[in-house]
Amino acid sequence: MAEAPPPCIALVEYVHNMLHTAAAPALPAELTDVEGLGGVHEYLLGLRQVLDNFAKGDLSGDIRLRGVLAGRLKALQANLRPITWQIQELAGGGFTPRVDFMGEFTQAFNNMVKQLDYALTALHQKESELVSITRELQQEVEKRGAALSALKKSEENFRYLAEHDHLTNLLNRRSFLAQAEVELARNTIMDHAT
Repeated sequence: MAEAPPPCIALVEYVHNMLHTAAAPALPAELTDVEGLGGVHEYLLGLRQVLDNFAKGDLSGDIRLRGVLAGRLKALQANLRPITWQIQELAGGGFTPRVDFMGEFTQAFNNMVKQLDYALTALHQKESELVSITRELQQEVEKRGAALSALKKSEENFRYLAEHDHLTNLLNRRSFLAQAEVELARNTIMDHAT
């Protein structure tokens, strides 16, 4: 039968596994008699659960642990919850949220908010400019359409004046002769066809 490692080596292996393996290890049987280790094991399992929740983005859990590490996790949770809310505000178009905690993160977050606000302001300004330009173009199109319509009407009027006598409103001599030539040509073609 293999000899069990001394308790201090088993304890180091247990702590190493608790810190470095994906699945939380069970408390080794040879360490169950170590006074207080069962409570430490439960505490470490609780810390792992809180960290797993944080890693999944779940900040809603109530941290019931006590101690320095649990206190740090509670402070982190307390800082991240308002940031989550402020990010939701940003997503909704509100660029007023600012944070004033968490050191470098604060500066980066606030700079991002300022840049988003600046970009949105610039975008609204460009949108306003585009709307104005679109209106001007529509007015220009309407003016040109009216000018084209007036030009066509004027052209029709000049054509009428060029083809008709201004006193009798009948075809003038040149238009009459041109019309007569067309009719003669048509009759000639019809005569040859029959």
